[in-house]
This record gives sequence, C-alpha cells and structure tokens, in this order.
Amino acid sequence: MITALALVLLLMLSLLSACRKGQSLTGTWELTSSQEEGYVVGMIFEFSSDGTLYISPGSAPIPSDDQVSLKNVQANDRLTYTSSRSGSLKILLQLDNAETISFAMNYEIENDRLIITDRDDVQLIFRRVN
Repeated sequence: MITALALVLLLMLSLLSACRKGQSLTGTWELTSSQEEGYVVGMIFEFSSDGTLYISPGSAPIPSDDQVSLKNVQANDRLTYTSSRSGSLKILLQLDNAETISFAMNYEIENDRLIITDRDDVQLIFRRVN
C-alpha cells in the first residue's frame, strides 16, 4: 500500500515538473503555431539572459518588405522582456523616439514547448531550438 502511494506521488511530481511555469525562457525558440496574423510559423524568438528579445524571420516565408521592417525594429528599437516564476511575461518595445509599448502575457513551458498566451487568449506555440 505504501509503495503504491509512493509511486503515485512520484508520478504526480514528474508531471508537475514537466509542465512548469517557472522554467527559464532563456534560449532560442522557433514558432510552430500562431493564432496571430503578424507572427508566421518558422520565426525565431531568442530570449537572452540579459533580458533582451531578438526576433528574426528564421525559416518563415516572410515577404522581403516585412523582413526589412523586422530588421529595422531590431536595429532602431529595443525589445526587452521580464518573466516571473508564476508564468507572467512582459515584453517592452522601446522605440527610438523614447516611447515604450508594453505587452503583458502569460507563458508555460512543457519540456521543449513554450506556449505564450495574451490577454485575449491568443496563443503562440514554440519549440526550443537550443
């Protein structure tokens, strides 16, 4: 009886650790599913350890004009992020004119899968590249 209870507790702990909100976002993630028109499957999001967020086209079929716009954002503006162990994610876009735009979301990491959900329940799903 005690062995069965210990086995159930061990199984529950492993399930909880496989789906944690507090895991680090740091790393490179490839977009695999998007409910948001502006984000195309194949785009790369790199969450650096210093809080900087880099977004690149990756293998996404993005028109060249949009690729230029994305490069301009990366060159002229600054994307940063903060995240909490509770699963909240805040992305700040600091424009070169000193204006800052803030986006609040939630995230979950399940093994090598990242799910970001905004306030309208729109989801972006990623797989860890490294």
